[in-house]
Amino acid sequence: MKKAVFAAVIVFLFCGAGFSQWSGYYPTGEKNELDGGIGITWIDNQAYYQISFQPDISIGKFGIGLGLNLLYNVNTGKIRSQDWDSGYDYARIIRYLRYGYKGDPFYARVGAIDGYTLGHGLIMSYYNNQINYDRRKLGMAFDLDLGVFGFETFTNNLGRFEVAGGRMYLRPMYKSNLFLFKNLGFGASYVTDLDPDSWKASDDKVSEWGLDVELPLIKSKFFNLITYFDHAQITDYGSGQSYGFKADLNHMESILDFQFIFERRILGREFISNYFGPFYEILRNTSLGELMEYYESLGGDDSKFRDALYGIPVNKQMLLPMMTEKRKGWFGAMRFNFLHL
Repeated sequence: MKKAVFAAVIVFLFCGAGFSQWSGYYPTGEKNELDGGIGITWIDNQAYYQISFQPDISIGKFGIGLGLNLLYNVNTGKIRSQDWDSGYDYARIIRYLRYGYKGDPFYARVGAIDGYTLGHGLIMSYYNNQINYDRRKLGMAFDLDLGVFGFETFTNNLGRFEVAGGRMYLRPMYKSNLFLFKNLGFGASYVTDLDPDSWKASDDKVSEWGLDVELPLIKSKFFNLITYFDHAQITDYGSGQSYGFKADLNHMESILDFQFIFERRILGREFISNYFGPFYEILRNTSLGELMEYYESLGGDDSKFRDALYGIPVNKQMLLPMMTEKRKGWFGAMRFNFLHL
């Protein structure tokens, strides 16, 4: 079995800053799949080649995700032994357990939650609860679609609830004979972070709610095309809207999976689209001092302030007052999974 993954994001006159990162994948068929990567990292001024393998092993609808992360010392030619000196090091090879796949009538997953999108993604898109390999969290996603109504739910940490939310939707004409409108859906979403920064005693909860309408134009086993409209509001801050199309081509002779999104975004002041995105967990574990250390590594001098600011946490909420202008623009994204033989 071989799998090659190509991900590309196109931003057309996008209203805001754009970032890209590979934030994991979701298996899309009842087959074993393999993800992997290679890079380089430094620990205590020592360079290591980082080699990772992340297979998804399927047995029908059940699946288990594994993660093997090896650090190769370029000087000694050996694998870093400190990463494999306890039972926990071996236990964390198991990344997640799942039943079904995202988009199925019944879907459940416990453990690593990478690349999670809620609804159409205006509030939460490609969220990843596994940013730090050494501080992995036990998250959960649970979706149920009963036709007339359904829901999506998510939490990043079952051990200590931090980011949690969900979306409920209703298809009032589902049992009718109206071919086009039977799948017309109305949804409501809510996501909250009870503790957005590294200070557990602080009271800085942030939450966002939204309403949406979606109309599937084509719905089949191999190809889906929907149009939608979303409205989102960050509590005590601003709001934004998006409308557009999403197309999914699945299991084309076991060769190609394809997803395409094209939408218009209208963003108000003090609002950030995809607020709970792939980099969100990074800010949950960062202080102002650490950010200043980073800028010092680029050539700046923060020696007068770093010690005083080192313990002061940061969070994404600090960015909202800086969004002082309304923004409009087009957003497009494409993703391919191919050659999963």
